[in-house]
Formats: sequence, structure tokens, C-alpha cells
Amino acid sequence: MAASSYTASNLLAQVQGQTMYVPPLDSLYSHWIQGVNPLVEEIRPLVEELLVRYVPQKADLSHARASAYCLFAATWYPDCDLSRLQFVVIYAIFLFFWDDNMDREEGSSDQELTYDINLGTQYRSEAKAYVNWHLGFEAKGCPEPDYRNPQLEMFGMAAKILRGMADKDTLTRFRDEVFFFILGLSFPKALLDSQEMLDCWTEVNKNIIFENDLLSFKKEVADGATTTLIPVLMNEHCISMNEAVALSVAGLAECCKRFDMAAAALRKRAMEFDTNVQNGVGRLIRCFETMQSGCYNWSKKTDRYGVGPYRKEDGSLQFQL
Repeated sequence: MAASSYTASNLLAQVQGQTMYVPPLDSLYSHWIQGVNPLVEEIRPLVEELLVRYVPQKADLSHARASAYCLFAATWYPDCDLSRLQFVVIYAIFLFFWDDNMDREEGSSDQELTYDINLGTQYRSEAKAYVNWHLGFEAKGCPEPDYRNPQLEMFGMAAKILRGMADKDTLTRFRDEVFFFILGLSFPKALLDSQEMLDCWTEVNKNIIFENDLLSFKKEVADGATTTLIPVLMNEHCISMNEAVALSVAGLAECCKRFDMAAAALRKRAMEFDTNVQNGVGRLIRCFETMQSGCYNWSKKTDRYGVGPYRKEDGSLQFQL
């Protein structure tokens, strides 16, 4: 089939009913820092309160609970204190809901956003104004902007925690690098803007995309989504689903290797600065590792993707779409 002839409907028809095989991936992450924040149980009541308040339909609430947001936050940041972990989980739920609203997923407060460009633009504009106001970037005395989506209020809750701990410079940096607040780190601009830092960030983001699109594919097919990595590769290279899976796994493995190289280069670059910066870079790299390994461990366990029951003894996955 020519790449240009792919449509959402015929691609879904091609993969539905097929058996998908994902080889063991644990070894890719085994040499990186992993863990679960021991404060994970402390944030469960907060998460339940948020879900009950902001997910209007019972069926959607059930799906939201299955997403294991507590585990998500606790595996990404296994070492942060309770206030920062609360911030992480509120902010994470806000981001999940933001994305799900655009994709008509669980908890969507506006079902037409996916199909109406004007509504989507308004949604983004209102969110941007709300975020800026709650971070304190609007003129003093300016009233809170109007908004239709009540789920934005979760960002207001997260921002309140952030503003109680962070100065103006940190709030400004938050818009680009939120985890510096979580770690309590500060770096010279020359290091923040360095190629070594950019390379680390690039591989972290690519790693999360690779593994998430692999392990969420069963859910995406059930939802009728065709814009994730596997369908894109099938379309681009005119290959089968499992050939696309193999290509994705190979890409993930290369990404892990490139991250290790980028992390080594960042440590070397840090030697140009004092010991505080060098120690901070060590903590930062450990955080990069837990972000990647945490996302993987959450993805394979959460009921949001539902692949846990299909995990074999060797760590591989095999399931029918």
C-alpha cells in the first residue's frame, strides 16, 4: 500500500485484530536510577479529591482513576519532598486532562474541541492567560481572566504551591524547565543554554515519546487514534505494524545510548564550574534518569494503557488489538 493511500479508517482496519509483540525493554533502563517516592500514599486523598471534582461523568472517573496518577508522579520524582510531590501530581493531572480534552479522552470538559479550530484556539488562549495570571506575570491588580474549562483551576492550585516556594526568576524559568523547581536547582545560564544540556533534554523527550507510544498503542487503537509513532512509521515506510514496533524499539535503544553519551558530556562540561554546579548536574542527570525510567515503569503498570496483564515472564508483551 502506498504511503499516500493511508487513511485513519483503513489503517485502523489493518491493525485491529492483529497480535502486537513488544520485546523485553527492562534492560534498557536497568542501569538508571529508579524508584517510587515513599510519600506516594500521602498524595492519594488529594488525587481522589481532584478527580471527583473535575471529572463529571462516572465512566470517565473510572478511567481517570485507572491512570494511576499517584504512581506517575512518584516514579518520575522518587526523591522530592511532599510539597513538591503534591505540586507534581496536580500539575501532571492538569496536563493529562489538557491533552485528553483535545483528544476527546477521559474527563473531557468540551467534546467539540477536537473538531472545532476556533474552539481549540480559544481553549489555548484562555489557558495561556490563566497560567500567566497565576504565575504572577500579569500587571498588578489585573483580575483573574475568564475561563470556560474548570479543570484549569488545577493549574491555579499547582501555581499556589510554586509561588509559595519560588522567586520571580524561578517562576520565569518554570515555563521552560519545571523540574528545576522540583529539584531546587539553579545553574549558570552558560550551562543551561549549552549544547550538552540540549542534547540531554532531546534524548529524554524522545525516550518518553518512544516508550509511551509503544505501550499506549493498544489504548490508542481502541480510541481510534492514528497519529502516534507506530501508525506514522507504518505510513511513512509502508511497513507492517510489527515491523513498525521493531523499528520503534530499535529507536528507543539508540535513544538510551545517546542519552548516556549526552549525560557524560554534560558532566564533563560541568567541570568548568564549581563543585556546587557539578553536584547539581549529578542530581539533574539522576532526575533525567528517573523521568525516563519512571515513565516506562508507570506505562507498563497503569490500567490507562492496560498492558500489564499481557506481560510475559521475560518482560515482553504480546496482545491482540
